[in-house]
Amino acid sequence: MGPPPLVISEVMSHPQTGCPEYIELFNRGSDRYDLTGHSFRDAAHPPAPITAAVGFVEPGGFAVVTSDADALRKRFPEIRGTVVGVDGSWPSLNHSGNGDVADSVVVLDGVLLTVDRVGYPPQPSATIGRSLERVDLYASSGPAIWVLSNESNGGSPGWRHAESLLNEPEGLAVRASPNPFDPWRSENLFVTVPEQDTPSRVVLTVFDLEGRRVRDVGATTDLPTVMTWDGTGNDGHAVGPGFYIVACEFSSLVTSKKRVEKVVVGCAKTSSH
Repeated sequence: MGPPPLVISEVMSHPQTGCPEYIELFNRGSDRYDLTGHSFRDAAHPPAPITAAVGFVEPGGFAVVTSDADALRKRFPEIRGTVVGVDGSWPSLNHSGNGDVADSVVVLDGVLLTVDRVGYPPQPSATIGRSLERVDLYASSGPAIWVLSNESNGGSPGWRHAESLLNEPEGLAVRASPNPFDPWRSENLFVTVPEQDTPSRVVLTVFDLEGRRVRDVGATTDLPTVMTWDGTGNDGHAVGPGFYIVACEFSSLVTSKKRVEKVVVGCAKTSSH
């Protein structure tokens, strides 16, 4: 048996006034998924049963769980998929915090076994009204990968975000896409790092062409993975248009071997801006 096909694919924890909080569930499997008896919770509240009337989620389909279904449909009239509420109190989702995780969302089945569990990052006040969209919709043991929604209305409840990946990263080399990318149009650079022959730690760093360190993107031992760069430097400001070197340093957790793979990427500001 593999992992359950149902994953948490979007979280709206920082809505504007008049828009309710919601979570989106995606069926990445090939069979209908029965949500009967399911519930969800955050880090601090007990599970809230998902309204029984939701029934099935079709393969490749969505269910959107929200604190106010009518208000959500009003905010997103183009919403697709099934929209349901919860029986009882909504587990209010945190959007702020000083650490790497603002809150977590856990979906439970009818016998309270975990179907999917994710942590999501804090959002600054400037991002109010924008949801967090999950990139890694494939089966993965690593932490969930999130990007801020670049939809004009701040979210995509009930339909798949354009940057979401259904297939696990594969291949023999580090890849970066889109290349070039335009952060001024809310594009992110996705760096896919394949699984290694031996357990390894990878550190992703961005340099300019003069060799100056621009951004420490992060490190992980959960491979394969997808890491993202939003086009900002370590100072939090957007970098200038140009070419940059994305360096992936692999360190074996078994031996002392190290190696570095580098990809040159373009950071472009399109003429429409």
